[in-house]
Amino acid sequence: MRVLLLITLFFMVITANIANAQPEVEWMRLYGENTSDEFRAHVRTENGGWAFAGVTGRNPNVNWLVTTDAEGEPRFVGTYNIDDFSGLASDLVQTEDGGYLLAGNHSTNERADASAIRVNANGDEIWERLYGDAGTDGFSAVAGVKEDRFIFAGLSSSWVDSLENGQIIAGGICGFLVFINGNGEIIWQNIYGGVETDILRDVIVVEGGFVAAGNSRSLGDDTRNLWLLRVDEEGREVWSFGYGNEAEEHGWAIIRTEEDNGFAIAGWEDAPDPLNEGERLLNAILLKLDENGEEEWFNRYPFDGLEVIIRDVVRTPDGGYALVGTSREDNAFQSLAYILYLDNNGEVMWSRSDGVDNATMHEYFSAALAEDGGVTTTGHAQFNPPISRQGLFAKITSANLPPVFFEWSPEDSVIFLKQNDDCAFSVDARDPEGADLIYEWTLNEQVVGDEEIVILEFPELGDFRLTVEVSDGVHSRFVSWQIHVFRLISEYSPLDSALTVVQDTTIQFLVQPGIEDDTLTFLFTLDGDSIGNSPLTNIQFDDLGEHLVQGSVMARGCCDSVVWHMTVVEPNLIREFPGQSSPTMPVLFPPNPNPFNSTTSIKYFLPAVGMIQINLFNAHGRLTCSIVHEKQQAGAHIFNLNAADLSTGIYIIRFQTGGYSTTCKAVVMK
Repeated sequence: MRVLLLITLFFMVITANIANAQPEVEWMRLYGENTSDEFRAHVRTENGGWAFAGVTGRNPNVNWLVTTDAEGEPRFVGTYNIDDFSGLASDLVQTEDGGYLLAGNHSTNERADASAIRVNANGDEIWERLYGDAGTDGFSAVAGVKEDRFIFAGLSSSWVDSLENGQIIAGGICGFLVFINGNGEIIWQNIYGGVETDILRDVIVVEGGFVAAGNSRSLGDDTRNLWLLRVDEEGREVWSFGYGNEAEEHGWAIIRTEEDNGFAIAGWEDAPDPLNEGERLLNAILLKLDENGEEEWFNRYPFDGLEVIIRDVVRTPDGGYALVGTSREDNAFQSLAYILYLDNNGEVMWSRSDGVDNATMHEYFSAALAEDGGVTTTGHAQFNPPISRQGLFAKITSANLPPVFFEWSPEDSVIFLKQNDDCAFSVDARDPEGADLIYEWTLNEQVVGDEEIVILEFPELGDFRLTVEVSDGVHSRFVSWQIHVFRLISEYSPLDSALTVVQDTTIQFLVQPGIEDDTLTFLFTLDGDSIGNSPLTNIQFDDLGEHLVQGSVMARGCCDSVVWHMTVVEPNLIREFPGQSSPTMPVLFPPNPNPFNSTTSIKYFLPAVGMIQINLFNAHGRLTCSIVHEKQQAGAHIFNLNAADLSTGIYIIRFQTGGYSTTCKAVVMK
């Protein structure tokens, strides 16, 4: 087997004397041979195991993929490189088909490119791609997007934005985002930043686009600052902010804070030592932002005599933060793997440094939650002599953990529903100690459910907030959705859903949307064939018989429709209705012409003698005039409506006889 698994003893150094229970290291494992092996990223797999990405070998280094069970026992080991040159996998994501996509960089003697390698669930390579151009390009992170698409973040010096009139700036590096489909084909790629060195190191998927984090010298003062960038689904910049002071801040990881739709950026700073002129301090940092990128708090964590570099952050089950990286005491040769545990407000709960026997250098590069809520970390341990590295995987647990969310549905925190729709909401949560969980669902603070799933109908228009609280009796966790309920079709015409018209008559159909939205689209069909994509369409009925007209309005993934059942009859039918073709019910035909500006003809048919009443109402439902109110014989009838005393607008013609009543619409245009 390509991987040698070692379970070693470890030593521990506590680096903060905080009055909170210190966690235990459940296990720490090594992977690889006596070469240059390290893990840069890991994810929990669909089957409850783990997948690691990194680098192995020497001259050249190659991309490394390792999968294990839940306890870290290897199941698969794969190595991949492109054209026999060096490669490094910086991140990975599990694909919708159970395989993996590795993101990183590919180096030759002449250039460096961003790289992506896709493999199936068995580790067989499906494709490999290089991205970039003549400069230096690389990927630091990848995230999966629905419909088997992927977004990469990194750096590029191959292109220069128009900030300097399109002129190449020597040594300029920009943030780099690439959006691809499942075959590796580019949907779009863009560079971001200014004329200095700007790097994106992590990216997440949000509603309507993506948010990436890193560090930038182009924003703010002359030092390196934390950088947060939001783009839409087409890669267009929504906003871009820098954060920091006179220190050199390095942003390495970003996570979403689900309870408020905000963000947290973790990293480290290289800051002046206020007590020793000319000396520098390396400190962990965590920046908390709201959903619009506004700073809520920016914490720095100096520890006397300790240098700290942070590479990743994960949200803990109790709502806190676990930051991982490496630590080194002042002037010490040895470095240790490091974890810093913070509460929800960024206050230090505890920290610790760990290592394996006989290793001189350690570093954690990534963090992820285990099924029981413990924190897992990956990185490397270096041995000297001889100089070699091995992949490192550690599991750290804590007692009395709150419930852990594994998934919730819908995944998006902002939901759009049309009026009277119902929607199912659910959460998959477990208690690390095995306690029974208590669920409480509230809609605008009114309790609506107490199970893992709730199905709600939304008959009222407006904005609603749905929250589920999951509790083990001691700790609680929350998930919330913002729900917008709207009416897709506020008005339509004709109002009657069943109409009889004379052959060659033209009828105007309207579906008026109830909202204003950039995603609005329209569709009219006649007998299933598309005939228009606007809210208003005119249809001439040439063919006799039964026909179906449907008008649809689509927005925000919702669709609403109106259906008209049309009966087209011969022109002589209105005069005589001979033989068996005569209707057995009264028939009111639409005005012709319609719209009109002077007069229009309105035809109707009575199957038997009877009293009829025809009235004209304005659009507000007020009676304008009485057209007919008398007893009439059976057969076809016609009257002319004069618009001389009518103003421009929509009018309703109501036809009543016996227990039958129907309406049609007339439009006056002057």
